[in-house]
Amino acid sequence: MTVSRKLFFYPVLAFIVIISFSTCFSAYKGDTGTLVISLGVQNPGNSRLIINPEEIETFEHEIILKGPGGTITRKFTGSGVLSVELVPGSWYVKIRATGSAPEDVPEDYYDIFDETPTMLRAMGMKTVEIKAGQYTPATIDMYGATEVTTWEQLGYSINMLNDNYSQRQVGIIVVKDNLSAAWTVSPYTEQTIIIMAEGDDVTISRGIYDYTGEMNDQAFFDVFGSNLILMGDDGAELILDGEYLDGDIYQPLVLVSNEGLLEMHDGVVLQNNRNITGLMDGGAVYVGYDAEFIMRGGIIRNNTALFGGGVFVWGAFDMKSGVIYGNRAEFEGDGGYGVGGGVYVNYEGSFNKTGGIIYGTRGTNNEDYFNVAESEKGDAVFVEMIDNDGMIERSEKQQNSTAGRGKNLNSENDKNWDICDWNTNW
Repeated sequence: MTVSRKLFFYPVLAFIVIISFSTCFSAYKGDTGTLVISLGVQNPGNSRLIINPEEIETFEHEIILKGPGGTITRKFTGSGVLSVELVPGSWYVKIRATGSAPEDVPEDYYDIFDETPTMLRAMGMKTVEIKAGQYTPATIDMYGATEVTTWEQLGYSINMLNDNYSQRQVGIIVVKDNLSAAWTVSPYTEQTIIIMAEGDDVTISRGIYDYTGEMNDQAFFDVFGSNLILMGDDGAELILDGEYLDGDIYQPLVLVSNEGLLEMHDGVVLQNNRNITGLMDGGAVYVGYDAEFIMRGGIIRNNTALFGGGVFVWGAFDMKSGVIYGNRAEFEGDGGYGVGGGVYVNYEGSFNKTGGIIYGTRGTNNEDYFNVAESEKGDAVFVEMIDNDGMIERSEKQQNSTAGRGKNLNSENDKNWDICDWNTNW
C-alpha cells in the first residue's frame, strides 16, 4: 500500500476549496442523468481560507462515484468541467486532490513526515441525487487533507492547526496504518477535525508514553470546545481500542467538554476500554456539561465503567443509529454498584434516541450482546431523575425521549431501561 506521509497544513491551513457544479440546471432527453463537475475556486478573494488558485491547476483530482451503476472513477488535472452520465439514483461522490507538498512548512516538518513526491492535499464527499434526462449540478466542499501513519503525525497535524488560530477551519486526517495513542490529542476550540479510515481497517490502540515508559492511561482524544468527526469510508473500519489489561484502569477513549461535539458515523468502533478511575465516568465516551455526542452509526462495545459502561452523559446524547452492546457498569469488578450498563444519563443530561439499538438482557439470546449493570439499575440505559441529595428534579425541557423505546432498546422490563433515583424505580 502506498502511503503519503506529507502534511497538508501550511500558512492558509484548513482551507476550503469549493468544487462547484456550476452549470445551470437544464433538462435533456435520455434514460440516464448527467453529473456536471466544474473544478475550480469560488470567492478567490477570501485568501485566508482558500488555497492559492494557481496551485489548484497542478492538482490531480480523482473523482470516485458510487451508486446504482457500480463504481466509476475519473481523473482530472487542474480546473475545468467534467460531465459524467450516470444511472438515475443516489450517487456518493468523493473527490481526492493530490499534489506536491507545500513549500512553506515548519523546520521540524521533515522530522515528522517522510518526503514523498506527491501527497493528499484536499478531499470532499457528498451524496448527489441523479435524475433521468436531467443535468445535475451540486456543490462539494473540499477541505484540507493529509494521510498519517503514526500517532505523532496525527498529533502534529492537529497542532499545526492549533498554532494558526486565526486561519483554522476544517481538516481531514486519513489514517493509513495502525496507530499507538501514546498521549492525548486535543483540538483547539472551534476547530473541526475529521478523522477517517479509507479502504482498509485501521486500529488506534493505547501506546507507551515516551517520557514515562508507562502505558498511556488517558483519553485518546480530548474534544474541548472543538468538533471531532470519526468515520469509516469505502467499507473501512476505524477502531479505537482501549486494550484493557487486567488490573489496569484508564480514562474514557474520548472526552467531550466545554461545548465540544463528538460525531460518530458508520465504520467506527469504540471498544475494550475499562474506566474505573472515579473521574470522567464512561467506558468509551464521557459527555461533559454543555457538550454533545451525536451517534449516527458505528459500534460501542465491551467497555466498562462505574457509571455508563458505554457512554456517560452529563451534556446531550443524540442517538440516531448504531449499536451499543456488551458493556458493563461495575465497581472494581464487585460490589453490585455499577449503574447504566450501556448508557448513564445524569440528572442534568439529556438523551434523545430515534434509532439504533442498545441491548439490555432481553431481546437477544446471545449473552455477548448484553449490556449489564451490576446494580441491576439500567442494564441498557439509566436516566437519573434527582441528585444524590434528592434536591434536583429534571426540568421539563430536559425530559428524555425515544422513538419506540422498548423496541429500539430490545428491552421490555425495568432492568434494561430505568428512569429513577438511586433507590426507587419510577
